[in-house]
Amino acid sequence: MAKKLIAAAAATVLWVALTCSAATAATGNQTFRIVFTGDPHAGAVGQVFMTGVINAVGSDRNVGSTENPDGSVTDLDQVTLPGGSITIRNVETVDSFDLDPTTCVARISASGPWTVSAATGRYGGSSGGGTFMAKATVLFGRSAGGCSETPLFFFAIATVIGTITVP
Repeated sequence: MAKKLIAAAAATVLWVALTCSAATAATGNQTFRIVFTGDPHAGAVGQVFMTGVINAVGSDRNVGSTENPDGSVTDLDQVTLPGGSITIRNVETVDSFDLDPTTCVARISASGPWTVSAATGRYGGSSGGGTFMAKATVLFGRSAGGCSETPLFFFAIATVIGTITVP
């Protein structure tokens, strides 16, 4: 009887070892939609909606910006999700900046590449990249000389697409 129990236990351990080995990485398409109701370069935190390999809702906070010699800006954004975070590096080029001098409303379009530069928690070791497009509407104050440089209202939506691998 003891030999049968030991054999059964050994078979069970072997079956668990073979079928429950380390999970393989999930790789596939990833879309982020990010909504900002304030300027992220001035500290505003955005809402992130993710679908694809990662399906989650979280927040996006700019944690660093560097102006490049070509006029583009390299941003680091920390996307905080349940169970961890992903830091995204993107290089933003302003495609258009149209300011109506009568209403002081600007419409801005930007785009560029993105890559995962770091990740924590359940997303630790993640990698990936793709492209993004952002559209913003900004209302500037009015001064005696025309539109001021200080925004009164800022609204932007970014669509981020690409692929991601989560180990």
